[in-house]
Amino acid sequence: MVKYFGLIFMMMMLVLSGCNTKSESLNNLNHEIIKYGINTSIPQIDDLIISYVHVVLPPKDMGKNNLGDVNTVVVSYTEEKGKLIKLRSDQKEKNDIIILYGPFEANSILNLSISNTENSIDGASIKTTHGKEMYYKKNNNNLILLANHKKMSFIIEGQITDKYTEERYVSIMDDILSSN
Repeated sequence: MVKYFGLIFMMMMLVLSGCNTKSESLNNLNHEIIKYGINTSIPQIDDLIISYVHVVLPPKDMGKNNLGDVNTVVVSYTEEKGKLIKLRSDQKEKNDIIILYGPFEANSILNLSISNTENSIDGASIKTTHGKEMYYKKNNNNLILLANHKKMSFIIEGQITDKYTEERYVSIMDDILSSN
């Protein structure tokens, strides 16, 4: 009987430590993106796992000085994350891209870009939900949603499927804005 309770205790500790590692990893990413002027948190999205996070930096001039101060964090979400793709250190940091997490082998469900400036989409329609204005544009089964919020922009890019409908993407964006 004691062995049975010991086994249950060990399994619960493993589950809890796994959850803790996931939240610690996200917490570390959130601290990292602040360095790039992105003053928000990377959102957790129900039923999706983060598979890749990178920062797009402003272009540089010949003297390697930044031409502007616009930084964008791009987060890729998937339903199932595969093995880590091993990169050389020179592949992790290029002139204008710094990889913060991943990449993992995965089929991306949606990409979320968070920029430290407001943006727009040419030719986009406007949709208002819960008092929040979103710009959206569809091209065949591809959808782009943009919302400007607290002097930042949030852009979701994804494919419309039976499971990930336009309404679901709007709901995800609404959740992201509500949590910021």
